[in-house]
Amino acid sequence: MMDKKLKAVVCGAGFGQFYMEALSRMKDRIELVGLVAKGSEKSIKCAEVYEIPLFTSKDQIPEDIDIAFVILRSAMLGGAANEYTEFFFNRGVHVLQEFPIHPDDVRNNFRKARKNAVCFHVGDFYLHLPQIRKFTEYVKRLNEICPPSHIQMSLAAAVSMPALMMLRDMLPSANKMELKCVSDNETPFQVILGNIDGVPVTAEIHNEVNTDDPDSAMYLLQAFNVIYETGRLSLQDPLGDIFWYPKIKSSVSRYSSGAAAREADKDSGLKDGAVSLSFYGAQAAEKGTNEIWVQAIISDIEEMLEGITDKAAYMRYSQKTMTGTAQWESFNKLIGFPKRIDGVKASPEQKDMLIERITEFITEK
Repeated sequence: MMDKKLKAVVCGAGFGQFYMEALSRMKDRIELVGLVAKGSEKSIKCAEVYEIPLFTSKDQIPEDIDIAFVILRSAMLGGAANEYTEFFFNRGVHVLQEFPIHPDDVRNNFRKARKNAVCFHVGDFYLHLPQIRKFTEYVKRLNEICPPSHIQMSLAAAVSMPALMMLRDMLPSANKMELKCVSDNETPFQVILGNIDGVPVTAEIHNEVNTDDPDSAMYLLQAFNVIYETGRLSLQDPLGDIFWYPKIKSSVSRYSSGAAAREADKDSGLKDGAVSLSFYGAQAAEKGTNEIWVQAIISDIEEMLEGITDKAAYMRYSQKTMTGTAQWESFNKLIGFPKRIDGVKASPEQKDMLIERITEFITEK
């Protein structure tokens, strides 16, 4: 339990808005006392909405801050997050810094946090999204019966670390990775083959960065197919449904009559078809996607608070994160630096037309 309510600041008025909303619902444990930003119109509005002061320079930040949420781009993306993280460490402040963070910076941050007797937490709310949690739990329960035959995943390079952390949760001991890249960097997706803990893995990684609009270049976030002898468990997006697809079975004996196409399909796994195990649409309809993001962030912050009050929990977290970071570093070396692309591949008009066409498909159902 916390001995006192922690005073907090959020750095960044972009996605930091979601952290401010999360903290506004944790007032029994954390008091949001300010926003650190450059003073743009957006940041001024944020400060007004949450009724907190706006600090536009480090010397304006109060001395009695206990915890800082650094929701800025890291140095590897040309941002100032690392600079602010070190500033708060030197003040004896706990820090949550949102990923992606360069592996060297993760290691250095844990080292600096230990030196200053504070906690460092890599902000990773993806692992706390309800569909991610549920999918991981389903896989673990299936693995109690038998290991997967194969894992196939497609994801954006920017969220590859959460994907690897998911694999660490799903597999009994995902410490041994034997992977190789079998594609060049001339296509949007890099292909990785190999095995993790003896389980064959195929991964497609979207490895591009749009220099004109870095936040909108991802074609997808994460998609997983965990394949077993009787079918596959599938999650096509962190904000998507979880499906079980039975394996297609067809015995040789069924063709003996010469009229197999006219007979009842008795032994095909398709007779039941795909089964939805968790329907995201119901969650979105009830809460809205923004609400789901906020609740996942609250869960991530709660994990950090546990580490602040429980040294053993913090040691487990830091060791797990350091190991995952080392694996992520090896993974990134395989796919190389993201390919930089300029401009857009579809005009605003074409994008609107694509959405309209999809709407037509929905109404045709």
